[in-house]
Amino acid sequence: MNAMRRTHIHVLLAVALAGCASGTTAPTPVSAPTPTARVEAPNGASATAAPRAQSANLQPASVELTATPTRSVAVEGPTAIRPTPSPEPVAERVPVIEYHYSTYAMGELTQMRTEWFLAQLDWLAANGYRTLTGAEFTAHLSGEVPAPARSVVLRFDVAQSHFDDYAEVIVPALRERGQHGLFFILASRTVAECDGEHACWPTLKAWADEGVISPESHTQWHINYNDLTAEELWRDARLSKETIEAETGHTVHGLCYPFDAVSAKALTILPELGYAFAVGGYTRNERAVLFADPAPFALPSLYPYSSPEAYPELTSHPGQTFATLLEPYR
Repeated sequence: MNAMRRTHIHVLLAVALAGCASGTTAPTPVSAPTPTARVEAPNGASATAAPRAQSANLQPASVELTATPTRSVAVEGPTAIRPTPSPEPVAERVPVIEYHYSTYAMGELTQMRTEWFLAQLDWLAANGYRTLTGAEFTAHLSGEVPAPARSVVLRFDVAQSHFDDYAEVIVPALRERGQHGLFFILASRTVAECDGEHACWPTLKAWADEGVISPESHTQWHINYNDLTAEELWRDARLSKETIEAETGHTVHGLCYPFDAVSAKALTILPELGYAFAVGGYTRNERAVLFADPAPFALPSLYPYSSPEAYPELTSHPGQTFATLLEPYR
């Protein structure tokens, strides 16, 4: 019987050791039934002795388990799709509005009053019109970059006198409204020292540096170009452009004709001198400047003038007010 117990234990040990050798956990041992002994009871009866538990103290081999670290993967959500912005509407036709000083008068029917001038600027601002710089206007008429919708050009013919009106009324009005003017300068009558009355280079340069004006040419001597020879015209236009650029430090893009009289000779001479455009008056039926305009040296202008009796109707455009005159150019 003892031999049987020893045999059983040896079997269990062999199994456990085999599990350790293979790197696996040994199965939990199952105890074999312990043989029972027959003993004689005192009264001659036989009794079965209670079995003694014979268990081998075997523990499963400990196996060290190393956890493999997991790597977190960031999962990005769907990329937000931004809507493509709509292109800004562009202008097909840009009007050029001619001014002088705010109290200009040439006869009974061609007048401007300061209150009319300010009201016209207010109307442009309230109705979303943008006033172009010389460079922007040039890009539009040359076909490079179209002007935004509701664009206009404010043209000012700056002579020698009434310069105080520009300093006290016109430029402050443009500045307050964020507007821009093209100042066509009469070069020969602009002086070096400012006296508060006459057009002067330091003030014009300061306004150009500020960005409230673009300095352009109103010629050198203000002579009707139709009365000049080709050589005289060439000399006048060249000298004017060179003088204005030298005094202000800004590029001169265009010229406005004296008396708004377009010269056929100028159509070929001005581009040779580096001008990009020239402005007249009633030069054609189409009263606005087109994108890639076919006649950049004979551009038209609109006149916002009236009389005290007729205003707000414009005597320069009978039957029209300033608002109705600009409505087609929205």
